[in-house]
Amino acid sequence: MLRFSAGTWMWWLMYAGTLCDEDIGVCEQQRPCQNGGVCERHNGGFRCLCSQKSQNGRLYGGQTCAVALSGCDDGRCENGGVCLPLLVRDQHAYSCVCLAGFSGRRCQTPTTFSLERSGGYLRLETRGPRRDPKAPLRLTFGFRTRGPAGTLLQCRAEDLLLTVELLSGRLRLSSRRGQGSSVTLVQELRANVSDGEWHVGSAGSACSAQVVVVVEVVVMMVVVMMLVVVVVVVVVVVMMLVVVMMVVVVVVMMMLVVSVSLGAAGLNPGVESPAAFSGCFRDVVVDSRLVAPGDLGSESDVIQVNVTMGCSDEDKCEAAPCGGRGRCVPQGWRSYRCVCHRPYRGVDCQEEHVPATFGSDALDSYAVFTLVDHPPHTLALDHPPHTLALDHPPNTLALDHPPHPLVVSMFVRTRRASGLLLVLANSTSQYLRVWLEEGRVKVQVNNLESATSRAAADDGHFHLLTVRLEDRVAVLSQASHVQASIATGLVQARHGDRVFIGGLPDPRAPAAFGGYFKGCVQDLRINGRPLQFFPIPGAAAAAPAPAESHRLEQLTRVTRGCSSDDTCAGKPCLNGGLCYATREDFSCSCPPGTAGRRCEEVVRWCERSPCPSSAVCAPLPRGFQCEFASRSPPRCVLKRQNRLSNVTLRGGAGGGVLSYRGNGRITRRLTGVVLRLRTRQTDATLLQARRGPARLLTVSLRRSHLAMELLRADGAAAAAPAVSVRTAAPVADGRWHTVELRMETPGAESSRWVAEEVEADAGGRAEARVSEATGGSLDFLREGVDILLGGGGDSGGGLDGCLGPLEIGGIPLPFHTDGELSLPRPQEEQFLLGPGAVAPSRLGCRGADVCSPNPCGDRGGACEDLFDLSRCRCPPGWTGPLCQDPTDACHPDPCLRGNCTTASPAAGTPYECACEPGYAGSRCEAEAEADTCADHRCSAGATCLRGAAGYGCLCPRNMTGRYCG
Repeated sequence: MLRFSAGTWMWWLMYAGTLCDEDIGVCEQQRPCQNGGVCERHNGGFRCLCSQKSQNGRLYGGQTCAVALSGCDDGRCENGGVCLPLLVRDQHAYSCVCLAGFSGRRCQTPTTFSLERSGGYLRLETRGPRRDPKAPLRLTFGFRTRGPAGTLLQCRAEDLLLTVELLSGRLRLSSRRGQGSSVTLVQELRANVSDGEWHVGSAGSACSAQVVVVVEVVVMMVVVMMLVVVVVVVVVVVMMLVVVMMVVVVVVMMMLVVSVSLGAAGLNPGVESPAAFSGCFRDVVVDSRLVAPGDLGSESDVIQVNVTMGCSDEDKCEAAPCGGRGRCVPQGWRSYRCVCHRPYRGVDCQEEHVPATFGSDALDSYAVFTLVDHPPHTLALDHPPHTLALDHPPNTLALDHPPHPLVVSMFVRTRRASGLLLVLANSTSQYLRVWLEEGRVKVQVNNLESATSRAAADDGHFHLLTVRLEDRVAVLSQASHVQASIATGLVQARHGDRVFIGGLPDPRAPAAFGGYFKGCVQDLRINGRPLQFFPIPGAAAAAPAPAESHRLEQLTRVTRGCSSDDTCAGKPCLNGGLCYATREDFSCSCPPGTAGRRCEEVVRWCERSPCPSSAVCAPLPRGFQCEFASRSPPRCVLKRQNRLSNVTLRGGAGGGVLSYRGNGRITRRLTGVVLRLRTRQTDATLLQARRGPARLLTVSLRRSHLAMELLRADGAAAAAPAVSVRTAAPVADGRWHTVELRMETPGAESSRWVAEEVEADAGGRAEARVSEATGGSLDFLREGVDILLGGGGDSGGGLDGCLGPLEIGGIPLPFHTDGELSLPRPQEEQFLLGPGAVAPSRLGCRGADVCSPNPCGDRGGACEDLFDLSRCRCPPGWTGPLCQDPTDACHPDPCLRGNCTTASPAAGTPYECACEPGYAGSRCEAEAEADTCADHRCSAGATCLRGAAGYGCLCPRNMTGRYCG
């Protein structure tokens, strides 16, 4: 792509103007140039050099600089380009002077691109004739980087390879001609260009001697062939064909193929690829051709990998690509590396080391590894060598090697209080043991003294255990916290030593250590090298290669993944309690009147009448709850439970908002909300949980649907997507609805949330809706969070309706304070109602009494209470909003073959049909044979004769006429 300077255009197109027929002194005499133009003599006449400074906001052109140039009036140049107006053959035009990084007639094409990751490159081939065989290959480019090394550009033309690279922050140009030839250093700059600023480089080299030779030979052949044509006329035609073919060969051989690679893709086959470059390019020109993604022309073959338009030096680690599972380390230009926290791995720490389950289904299991290529590690013992001569092999006494640490670490999860975790042994003895005893980790070296951790590790959660033996001390740590230490002596772990995990082949041996281990082990390492139970699935190719595992010898009844037994199989919950399996444990949901871990306690709190007179006592596990006793209006058809705990809230009408807080003793996981409501309001806030100004949980009505929005409780709500879910069906219809909002997987740390209507007055169970995003539990509500019921302060309108029983994680939100009760609630876990007890007038669902007196009149209609709205269900024969209008029984014409008439109430039917002849039935729907003689008029003594359309009379003697009269 050719580029011309603005001065060249202005000289030849704007300022040109000659008057050849003028006198020599015309510039002095006539002063023809206007608007600041400078007149000069030219070819016997004059020409005007128009001023490049704006005259009254305009530039002028033409022969005498009298024409106001308007080519730039529409602001045609983009991306900050400077527009220069032109006058070409009396036509207004323009030219754009582009800023660096843009090209095109209007500077509309960006030429800046970046190579973001290691291995990114852009490679292309261009084909075109070389006008001058001796002309050098020219390269110009702009670049920007902070990396100290990398290959910026390689360009191959025929057998010449030019390479521009960075070494220690300096720019270096080298060349290589021919396959296998040595590299020739052309030039190296001393300045450091790895400073993050833009720099411009250029390079070039001649590469076409071979083409020149071919051209000269071909020209001589053409001359010879022309002489042959003159002498030998017979073969003129044949020789002309040869000439044409030779000319084609000349054209083809003069075509030059130029291959350009920006980045890491090498152009020299058989040679190792050059170092990768991370940075940005702009305005790359190869032999006057612009190189940019998406603007390479139809004659180019382009391959691009990890190429991004534009150039930004933003820190990639600001976007948290490691997802909180590792530490992000910036790597040069727009790149990063994740240093993963254990047990995570992979490019972005999205993978995990595969855990292994021991003791599944109550079966004894263990694994055996052999240490391979392990350097000697010396451990210090405080006892003289001769005291150990009988118990340990000679190699444990070698003092020739300096001491090195031995580090064993692993993640462990279990609920079993005892069990053998790990044994390190050589051919004659076990020199390191790790086991669980009464829930705590114990470590023993060489059958001597043992160390015990202070913290328990049998709570069903993963714990990182580390045993480090160094400088005559063995240190036991749990989650980087030192638990215990003991003095040790010299011991070496050698190649070929055995590692036993979970137990030993002899089933009697683990008994001294609490038996076989039952639980999960993950990411087990000895001195940084893994002991891999199972292959890592789907390991990313770009991920750092894991260290080679020690050799697995035996895997006995060890299962992949981390799973637990069905702890509810033995039905541990008593008195009708429901069992829920957890990690290696269970929990019981006890029925009312029972308590205890297994619902073994029977308590009858309600027999002591703890509730006020306006409420009734409802038993709960480990306590009770006071509920309001409600009575339904006798003429309404609303279905109610015998005992409901309801409260009426009037949003925006002095109804107030109820405030709750956890009592600080809630230990259960809070994984759901169950609430019962009745309203006709389409948009309102029902419940909101907030810590200070931050809203963490909102349950509201949105367009008649119940919706929940859950934000993260750790203050990172702005960075994480909110969990949003709503019911499938509307609930703002004036009826009672019970809705459950729950985690789809309650045992998981993060899960999708489900919204489901589980009970409604109309019956049935509505479709469940599931959120797209995942979120955690509601455990942040246990303590220190305000729970607002019926509104949300500044969040919008409060609820205008009724709320029934509401539970969070199975714990009810009471409508009575402890001051109203004769006994305090005994349950340990509670949400406490804040100051300002619920007024008695608001207890119960107290909408307007729309059914008293009965608005449906005395026609027998039934009034249906829809909360501040009534609807009449009319009996047969009556219609209208108040059953005031009789229905038209003959609409729409129920009689098929006859006339309809409205019947009297005593008839028992709303209408009667007078059927046409030949039809019968209540709706004249059946065909029937008509008796035409039924009403005949034949005189006495005459006989009636039936016919299809009527009848006739058979007269006796002495009688005549139609009716024998």
